Amino acid sequence: MLRSKTQANINVKAETFTQKINHQLSELTMIVKCSPRPSLAMVFPNKIAAAQYTNKTLNFVAYEYLDEENKTKFMWLHKNISIDRNDEKFEIISIGLNSSLSVKNITQMDFGEYSVKVSNTIGEYIHHYMLQAEEKPDVPINLTYKSGSITKSSVTLVWTPGFDGGFPQTFILLYQYNQEEKWHSVQVQDTNEQAMDYTLTGLLSSKVYYITMFAMNKKGNSSYTQNLQITTKINVKTADSQSSDNVGIIGGSISGVAVVMIVSILLAAFFLKRRNIRSSQRESPKQGVIAGSHVSSTYTDLDASRREINNYDDFNVTYEHLNASTRAQNTYMELKNTNVPNADTSDYVNIRI
Repeated sequence: MLRSKTQANINVKAETFTQKINHQLSELTMIVKCSPRPSLAMVFPNKIAAAQYTNKTLNFVAYEYLDEENKTKFMWLHKNISIDRNDEKFEIISIGLNSSLSVKNITQMDFGEYSVKVSNTIGEYIHHYMLQAEEKPDVPINLTYKSGSITKSSVTLVWTPGFDGGFPQTFILLYQYNQEEKWHSVQVQDTNEQAMDYTLTGLLSSKVYYITMFAMNKKGNSSYTQNLQITTKINVKTADSQSSDNVGIIGGSISGVAVVMIVSILLAAFFLKRRNIRSSQRESPKQGVIAGSHVSSTYTDLDASRREINNYDDFNVTYEHLNASTRAQNTYMELKNTNVPNADTSDYVNIRI
């Protein structure tokens, strides 16, 4: 098995090489040669910011590999022109697999592209840098969410930081759901990692959210990323509660309708019975109390149908024949020579003088 180093000792069992090594263990040395490449342990940004009239150093570290001693060469270039090691504007230091270039007292003419060419007996590798003035940060790259991270109240976002403009940068996350006008914001500090992530919490369940972000430093703000759209998962408890509420509302409505119907039936029966009683009373008029030939029933006790009959024509005595003094006393007097109807006919007359 090969190790991470380019030189390794390998033990092989005798059975593998029976005919060649005659059942004996042998030690093999394997030497691997390759062209230069950047060290996996280092991060080399493509953009580097610097202020005018300051110094800035560019570094490169090659991946560890085995080659002939002192065969690794470094060459630094500015705008594709080789930099003279004797130029006082620059300082180049190369030791083993490491090399650096320092740019002194930077002016506007010093900004631009720099590159380092690393070569050995196998091949070469070129790495590019962009030295530029300090400025606003670049927009963050590839804003998205981590697969499987969306819950009913949270989501984990991931993105790649852009160039910081030469200053520490902060990321501003903005989010809103589709029925809301206000944008909410969260600040996330740059950790100088190649990939950033942040878990956004406190979201509402079963909502469509729009998310965007930008970067800021002391020079200003970057532009916004494109909107990212997510939908939070439904809250199972809330859904069950809403279903129960709906069932309760339906049950309550049905119960209310039933109560109204019962009350309506009772009221209808009550009024129907009352109307029947009144109708029966009209068909059987009340009888007055008769003592001898005197009538004690009042006019109001007579049935309306009876009152409508004019019975005054049955009497022979007229109003003018009554004694004047009797009229003045406002009393009831017995009428003579008057045929009082038989009680069986239920005709009652009460005349008040």
